[in-house]
Amino acid sequence: MNHVDALTSYSFYGNGLLQAALRPADLIRMREEGGNWVAAGTFVGAEAELTNLKRGKELEFHVVALNKAGESLPSNSVAVVL
Repeated sequence: MNHVDALTSYSFYGNGLLQAALRPADLIRMREEGGNWVAAGTFVGAEAELTNLKRGKELEFHVVALNKAGESLPSNSVAVVL
C-alpha cells in the first residue's frame, strides 16, 4: 500500500472540535498556515476527536496510516479556520 487516502470524512465545529472517521491505527498531523506538521494524535478505531484547536487561525490536517512497515504517504490535506 503506497498511498492511503485515510481521511474518509470529517466535521469541524465552532467550539474547536474536529471529528474524523479513520481506519484503525492512523496518525493525524496538523499545522498552522506555513508551519511544520506536528502529531495531533494517534488513533485506533473508527473516529477521532481533537480538542483545544486554535480559533481564528488556518489549520491544516492530514492523516497517515501506521503499521509494522512504517507510515503511509499522507492523505490529501484539509484546511479550516475555526
